[in-house]
This record gives sequence, C-alpha cells and structure tokens, in this order.
Amino acid sequence: MGVFFVGEEEKREEKSKRKVVGRGVAVALGVICVVLAIGLAGAIANYTSIINDLNAILASKNEQIDQLQTWLQGNITYYENQLSILQSEYASYKATHNHSNSEYNALVSQAEYLQDQIALKEERISSLESQVNSLTEERSMLQTRLENLTQEYESYIAAYESLVEKVNWRFGLFNVEDFITLEDPHVRNLVFVTTGGWSDQSDVNELYTDIKRMYDWVVNNIEYRSDGLYPLLSYDPNEPPFFWCEMWQLPNETLLLGEGDCEDMAILLCTMIEVYWNEQYMVEVILIQGENGVHVAVQIPVTGNEIVILDPAGQYYTSDSLNHLTSKSIDEEIENWLNYWKPSLGDDVYVYRVFSDYIDQSFNSTEEYLDWMKNRQV
Repeated sequence: MGVFFVGEEEKREEKSKRKVVGRGVAVALGVICVVLAIGLAGAIANYTSIINDLNAILASKNEQIDQLQTWLQGNITYYENQLSILQSEYASYKATHNHSNSEYNALVSQAEYLQDQIALKEERISSLESQVNSLTEERSMLQTRLENLTQEYESYIAAYESLVEKVNWRFGLFNVEDFITLEDPHVRNLVFVTTGGWSDQSDVNELYTDIKRMYDWVVNNIEYRSDGLYPLLSYDPNEPPFFWCEMWQLPNETLLLGEGDCEDMAILLCTMIEVYWNEQYMVEVILIQGENGVHVAVQIPVTGNEIVILDPAGQYYTSDSLNHLTSKSIDEEIENWLNYWKPSLGDDVYVYRVFSDYIDQSFNSTEEYLDWMKNRQV
C-alpha cells in the first residue's frame, strides 16, 4: 500500500483541473474569435452589396432628372419662340394690310389654337415638374439611407479591425510592451510573498538570492504546456483566418492557469523581477530562433558588459561553479546559452529580439545584438 502525505491527492486533482481549464480557455478564445470574425465579415459583405445597389439607383434617378429638365427647357423655349414669331407676324401683317373678316377670323382661330397648345404643353410641363420634384425627394431619401448605411458599414469595419488587433496581439507581433503588466495586483502579491521585498538595496547578495527565488518559483509552479491552435485574422474580412500553434498569455493568466510555454514563463518572470526592484534596473525578455524553432527567456543587463540569463522553460540560468546565480560577460554567456539550445533549435540559432515594457528591439544576427548591448547605457 502506498503512503501519501496529507494534501498530495488534493494537489494532483487541482493541477488536473487547471490543465482542463487552460485548454478550455485556449479553445474557447479561438472559437469566439472565429465566430465574431465570420459574423462581422458577413455583415460587412451585406452592407457593401446594399450600398452598391443604392449607388446604382441614385445614378439612374439623376440621369432621369437631367433628361427631363433638358426636355422641359427645350420645349418651353420652342413654344415661346413660336408664339413670339406668330405675334410678331400678326402685328406686322395687321399694320400693313387690310383683311376681310374671314381672313381675320382664321388668323384669330390659328392664334387661339396655338394658345391652347401652349396651355396643354404648360400643363404637361407642370406635371413633369411634379415628377421631377418627386424624384428629387426620392433621391434625397435614398441619399440619406445611403449615408446611414455607410456609417453602419464603417462602424462594422472599425469593430472588425479592433477585433483583429486584439486577436493578433496574442501572437506577439506588435505592442509587446503591454504584456509586462507591472500594476497587476496578482503579480505584485506573488513577488512579496516569494521574496518579502528587497529590504536592503545595498545588499547585492539579497538581490541575487531573491531573483533566484522568483526563478525557482516559476520553474516549480508553472507547468510547461505547448500552445494549441489559435486564429490569426486577416484585415480583409473576406479572407479566412490562419491558425497557428502560438498564443502569448498575460502574467495573471499564466498564474491562473498554472501553465504556459516558454514566452509565458519568461513574460511572468520578467514582470516579477521588474516589480521587485520597482523599475530601477533593466530586465527584458530575450528571444532566439533557429531553423527548428524559437525560444524565449529573460535577460538582466549588468554594468561592465555583463549579463544574467534566466530561462525557466529551459531550466537554465547563469551560474558559477557552485551553481549560484551570477553574472558573466555578455559574449561568454550568450555563447553558452546559444550552445545550450543548438541541439534543439539548430546550429544557426541567434538572438533576434529583446523587449520589455520600455523597449522592443529586433536584430538580424547575434553580432548585431552584442554590439547593441555593449553600447547601451546600463
């Protein structure tokens, strides 16, 4: 019969629950993002079709109005000219000739006929003007509807773009400084519980001891877990999402889940250390990559071109011969750390990025990184 200390079985059950919650959260995030993206994309496509139809209707109405106005103006001008000519001819003829009653009556009848024709045309013109006014009013209503639909369309576009920013941010492509959450009460409480705070800021031994305590806490309490599929959204809502096994967690999310991969552990530890010394010194997340993948850890620049590497996911830290946490020259320690990862990431592994809440710097080679580090003001 096995022997268990009190509480061991409860810890195993709690750890299992956190794993289920972690995977559930990752899957739920992915599903919610896809549903939102599909819904927004459908709405945007519908509004685009309606707006195009309304634009076509407005163009047709404008053409009809222009044609009617041209026709009306031409007819009014024509009949006014005809009447003027007849009146002028009649006056001239009357002044220079004597006419019989029959001739006079014929001319009067002709003039009356023309007056009747003008009256009919004026009535027709009035009817057409009413149609023009009606079409103009209809066009105004359609224009108002088009403006409202355009506003709704733009609102949907803005909402979709905001969703894209929030979802894609989890890939660490931009605004990575926001992952270092120094005001998070969960992180601040954990730092105090783990270290008791930095009581004597002139005591370097206390500093290194507390940093090692925080490193050990992450190693012993955050279980390594690879990321599941997570959607990367296109800025074109008609494009389908791309799924990638990567999703960066905030420090409090890693604490809640009790698990995460290398960047989640590094982001948590970097935040803890910066909270510990109240942002007085530099501490940063460092990323390396090779042909076989990417890895993330924490670096602390030290005066005299030295550095401390803390790699909780890789269970590596800068140490002396007695395995005490220490600092070493940048050239030596970066070479040691890269050699540690070459069997996994490939011989071409190099430092390609450093970030914290105050910086985000990329590099094309380890040599470029080393030059940058040696020229910094630490």
